[in-house]
Amino acid sequence: MDIHKTEKRIPSKFIYSRIFFFALLFLLSVSGVFYTWNTFNNHLVTQEQEAVLLAKSASSLIPKSYLKALDNDLSDLNKSEYLSIKNSLMDFVKTSDRIRFAYFMMMQNGNIVFAADSEPSDSLDYSFPGQIYAEAETWDFIPFEQKAPSISKPFEDRWGRWISVMIPITDTDTGEVLAAFGLDYPAKQWYITPIKNAMQSAILSLCIVAMIVVLYIISLMNIQLKKDRQLIRKADDRLKESMTLYKAVFDQTTIGIAIADNYKYLVETESGLPSINAAFESILGRSKEEIAETTWSELTYPEDLGIDMEYFHKFKAGLIDGYDLEKRYLRPDGEEVWVHMTISPLLFENENNKYHLCIIEDISKRKLIERNLLESERSKSLLLDNIPGMIYRCRYDRDWTMLFISQGCKELTGYSPESLIDNTDRSYNDLIAPKYREFIWEKWSLVLPAKQKFIYEYEIITASGQIKWVYEQGQGIYDELDNVVALEGLVIDITDRKKHEERIKYINEHDPLTGLFNQKFLIETFSKDLDRRDNSFKALIVIHIRRYSLMLTAYGYSYCESVTKDIAMHLAKISDDSHMLYQLTMDRFAIYVRNFHNKNELMKLCDRIVEILGYNIALKSYGAWVGADIFNEKDNDIQTVLKNATMAATSANSINPFGYSFYDVDMESNIMRQENIKDILAAICDNTRRDSFHLEYQPIISRDGSIHAFEALARINDKTLGNISPVEFIAIAEKRHLIVELGRIILDEACGFIKELQDKGWHDVSVSVNISAIQVLRDDFLTDLKYAINKNAISPEKLILEITESVFAENLEVINNQLAKAQILGIRSAIDDFGTGYSSLSREREIAADIIKIDKFFLDQFLTKDEKELITSDIINLAHKLGQKAVAEGIEHQSQLEYLKRNNCDYYQGYLFSRPVVANKAIELLESGNYNI
Repeated sequence: MDIHKTEKRIPSKFIYSRIFFFALLFLLSVSGVFYTWNTFNNHLVTQEQEAVLLAKSASSLIPKSYLKALDNDLSDLNKSEYLSIKNSLMDFVKTSDRIRFAYFMMMQNGNIVFAADSEPSDSLDYSFPGQIYAEAETWDFIPFEQKAPSISKPFEDRWGRWISVMIPITDTDTGEVLAAFGLDYPAKQWYITPIKNAMQSAILSLCIVAMIVVLYIISLMNIQLKKDRQLIRKADDRLKESMTLYKAVFDQTTIGIAIADNYKYLVETESGLPSINAAFESILGRSKEEIAETTWSELTYPEDLGIDMEYFHKFKAGLIDGYDLEKRYLRPDGEEVWVHMTISPLLFENENNKYHLCIIEDISKRKLIERNLLESERSKSLLLDNIPGMIYRCRYDRDWTMLFISQGCKELTGYSPESLIDNTDRSYNDLIAPKYREFIWEKWSLVLPAKQKFIYEYEIITASGQIKWVYEQGQGIYDELDNVVALEGLVIDITDRKKHEERIKYINEHDPLTGLFNQKFLIETFSKDLDRRDNSFKALIVIHIRRYSLMLTAYGYSYCESVTKDIAMHLAKISDDSHMLYQLTMDRFAIYVRNFHNKNELMKLCDRIVEILGYNIALKSYGAWVGADIFNEKDNDIQTVLKNATMAATSANSINPFGYSFYDVDMESNIMRQENIKDILAAICDNTRRDSFHLEYQPIISRDGSIHAFEALARINDKTLGNISPVEFIAIAEKRHLIVELGRIILDEACGFIKELQDKGWHDVSVSVNISAIQVLRDDFLTDLKYAINKNAISPEKLILEITESVFAENLEVINNQLAKAQILGIRSAIDDFGTGYSSLSREREIAADIIKIDKFFLDQFLTKDEKELITSDIINLAHKLGQKAVAEGIEHQSQLEYLKRNNCDYYQGYLFSRPVVANKAIELLESGNYNI
């Protein structure tokens, strides 16, 4: 059905009848109005005539002689005529509810004045005699001037809104106007009677018109009823079509639609129409029955409920017609769904704002996009604002005219972005240090045609005048024709990095303790000199502090650092461009010598170095070695030169604490032997070559010829090097930091030998072990002793520790304390090589030792000197006076033994009795009985 079909044209007969009807209606209406108006005017004229007649009648009751007797001033108040007039007026007013005031007025000096009125004297509206009527209008003067009655228009004065009727009172003798008598009617009552009569006429006219209209309407209704029947049939068809369309739209639209009764959605309306569509169910993830069972507030996301409720209350209160809101609903699985909701009133017949319409559109995807976009923008903004530098976009011109700069510009340059954009205050080129400007332009000119990135580090001058290093990385932006339209990039502050690089460079090239150039920088300098190829001779001098590990053990790290710094400070005095000083390690320095003329010049330099080293008090006890290697560009390996100079230093052994030597080829073979011995010692310490190492024992004989003790002596027998002297390998072990572990091995084997002696019944025989000072100075020395004793289950009294006398000169207090602690455990101690290394015999009493071993040096003198010249007997007596036992070492001749016996030496040791032997041979010596001495 076509719902837009046009209606049939209205017949002209119907139009003419309507025109006739409205013309007739118009004429009747005009006639009615005219009739009503005429009635009103007629009654108004009649009322005016009646009022004048009433005034004339009332005034005639007052004798004119009374009026003539009035003077129109306050004196009238006492006159009987005034009082009579006033009482009459008051009585007259009381006779009519339409009249409010009655009064007499007279002309006096051109003014209208009150002669008497109807108001009591105590009334606020009372007018006294002679009071001027200030509100007088033109009609008030008519009775006096025209001797005719006057009726005023409605007017207002201080007493109200009135209509006044005034008549003149004339003298019958003279014809003059004596006074005017007036009556005041309230204006609203004046028109009551005319209006009532006019309304009756109007009602009559309206009834006639209404009757005509009713008749006309009845005729029209008859006509309309016929048309309505036709329209109803058409409307019914349209309604069916509309319902079909409504259901199709309602069910198929993607927008959710629901009808709600206050806080609950309806499954269907009272008329049976569906009120929740499929889209609404789909968006909320619930069936319409589930939706209807709960309130919409329960389905709303808690954080959105407050604003929704606020708008809803305003809506229900009629403060707003409806509202739109973006809110979230909760689905059964807890998922939130964003919707755009529209609330509007929905009025059904005979219902007052009971229902409302809720329309929702799922905007979750849009919200997700918005959130991602917002997060992207936030991240972008955060990134741009927090990058330690500035992001820029600029023109490709000499000023680098900025089009965009991030907020980091302020922190980087000291200038706000606005001051640089479009060169407002200055151009970015002004900030670049002048020496870089042209180079930066040239570099951009090279990378842009190739569409490469621009990367460069340069300096800028900030607003405060500070110089900053910056790193710039950028690239060109091109149009479709490959023309450069702009440059974009990043500029960051690398000042700290530059300082850090300089610091790292300094750290890489300098020793942190002394500030001297280090070995790395020496190698770099050496390499640069090789590149010059000037064919000049050069030399490297290595200064090696002797026994540094012993000093470290004795005095600690801080003390050794101070020694190293003091040496560096004094050696720096001879350092210049031709004599560069370097620190290789804590105990080694190097001087790189350029431009010397001959070896004598180097020897003088070495003498000067030795002289400087001699000033250091600590080095006087420990000493230092100086080695030099002369080379030229053919010797192009710095490691070889270093090795040669170090070999020379190591070879500079002498009786004196200090010495120097120059490298030669023979040194290398000696150094190689030392390296081989070091490797053997290392293998022994980690138990991979224990077969090369063993202990031998030399007996110590008592005065009765019995074996009192054995001295344990370490021996190494290598397949390649053969027998290695203890003097040689012990020194290497100390130098290469292997002495501690080697000492533990020696101590363990010696204690094992004591255990073997005890097991075989030799409980009175002791074993002495040579201990390095490095071992004694360690904190774990006593721990090592206890471990060896407990491991082998021996008596500590059978263990004797031998320490070389010279060690006490350097570390008396520390070693003495350690030996005293060992004595508490029951371990005895002996001073080895007594008389050869200690400078003051007077301090021998301070040493916590039980035994003195007299060095072979003193016994050998017996063979060449007179007995009276010998001091051996004095040493023996000194030992006895100090409560110590004396052992003579290195006895090889019977005459030496006889001398020692005469001077009461306690024990004897030497080849005269036996060479050192292995353990089983030593036990055989015990079993063979006493020596015949």
